[in-house]
Amino acid sequence: MTSRPPSVPPGKPLTHPNPSSNPSPNPSQTQKIPLERLFPFPTLLETLKMPLLRWVLVFALFPLAAGIYFSNYVDIEKATWVIGLYFAVLWAFVIRALIGLESFKIRNIVVPAIFTPIVGIFLVLLLQKFPIIKQLYDAANPETQYDPLRLLGFVGGVGLLEEGVKILPIFWLCFYAKEIDSPKKAAFYAAISGLSFGIPEAVNYSLQYAEQNATFAQQTGIAGTGNYIISQFLRVITLPLLHAAFSGIVGFYVGLALNKPNQIRNMLITGLAVGALLHGLYDFFAGSWLGLLVAAVSIWLFIGLARSDSSAVDRTIDSVPSS
Repeated sequence: MTSRPPSVPPGKPLTHPNPSSNPSPNPSQTQKIPLERLFPFPTLLETLKMPLLRWVLVFALFPLAAGIYFSNYVDIEKATWVIGLYFAVLWAFVIRALIGLESFKIRNIVVPAIFTPIVGIFLVLLLQKFPIIKQLYDAANPETQYDPLRLLGFVGGVGLLEEGVKILPIFWLCFYAKEIDSPKKAAFYAAISGLSFGIPEAVNYSLQYAEQNATFAQQTGIAGTGNYIISQFLRVITLPLLHAAFSGIVGFYVGLALNKPNQIRNMLITGLAVGALLHGLYDFFAGSWLGLLVAAVSIWLFIGLARSDSSAVDRTIDSVPSS
């Protein structure tokens, strides 16, 4: 018979202690997550006060709202207007943030937003029928893509006329209404004028693209081509921004003459020359990698000029004799 150790009472089996069998309670494992951590209401309410979040909600949810509102049917023209205006507001917001514009006046946005798409486009359609301008417009459409005369037509005809028309409301705001007091603001409001020109143009081209896509579908029996989607994407999103960049450059140079009346003509000519050149070069090389490069340079130049401190430039143009 096997004897038990003296420390074990008779009748009780011998066992070895197991530390893990009865672990001591761990406060971190037994404590419940408080409700304020699950739903931090003060932080959530504070987040709603963030301006950036409110803008994100607007831009993110607007397409959903438009889809609900137009759930039955909407024609191409109206849909293009809605999408174009959506991206115009988005670009205006982005441009303001990029150039660091702290304040602006709503009425100074309303003036070009109304004048340019109504009066401005009417002037372009009217003036392009006049001699010389008509010849330049005709030269922009030869059969040879890289004909030097085509470049002349795009720069001296299309570019110069459109940039001249888009700067008209900004020129009035600067020197007659006295509503603009800095080159940065002149560039921003000019960009608004450019966006206001680009949206109606996008609507017009979108209708043409839709007709071309319908014709393609009838001729081939295929529902359509992906080029139609890409063309609409380009017209509604990118090209209005390019119009804003070209106009913004002209506006910046016009704004440099705000406190120097004797330099108004020089700065207007300089701005129109740069804006029309970039505009014409883009049109000339559109659809190629060179066109993409011109577009990138135009946007970069516009943002860089609008962000710049104009004091150094102001001292420079003081030395330029007035003509």
